[in-house]
Amino acid sequence: MARRKPARRSPRLSKVIDWSPEVEGLFRLAAVGWTPPATVTITGGATAQTWTAAFEDPEGVPFVLKVRLRRRSDKWFVAEETLQTRLVGRLGGAR
Repeated sequence: MARRKPARRSPRLSKVIDWSPEVEGLFRLAAVGWTPPATVTITGGATAQTWTAAFEDPEGVPFVLKVRLRRRSDKWFVAEETLQTRLVGRLGGAR
């Protein structure tokens, strides 16, 4: 008896768009004074999408904002918002 091949998911397609004032309203977690990115990456398909943008605060610390959108009844809504940053610390005594 022959084994069936495992089903493969279709690959996630990514699209890069330029930053615009229309996109700014989607990233609500961005603080006032942060430098917006030049581009935004959109990954996903017909029912779910992830929009990713990398901001910088006035000190130059990078913050990555991700907004996950879901589609229900021909309408998109925000399902999740994530703010990521990188924390750097030192081990040892204070200097």
